Amino acid sequence: MADRPAPSGEVLAPAAVRIFGPEWLYLACALLFGGAFLTLTPPFQVADEENHFRRSCELAEGRVIPEKRGDYTGDNLPRSVEALWYLY
Repeated sequence: MADRPAPSGEVLAPAAVRIFGPEWLYLACALLFGGAFLTLTPPFQVADEENHFRRSCELAEGRVIPEKRGDYTGDNLPRSVEALWYLY
């Protein structure tokens, strides 16, 4: 496809600049560093990750409003979910 002439005052960028613009550079960096972060961080070794995982299990089972019992907030979870904490 031949480059078309620029209409009044519009400057066309070369094809390479249009394809590899800043949004593509951002996407490449996000995938590179995000993938490295996901790969190098061990499971359940980030602060508060355990609580977020438990809450996502509750939501997956359809329990939107958690129960509050004393100092503990949350529902009863399957034993398999609780057993994960002993593996890591």
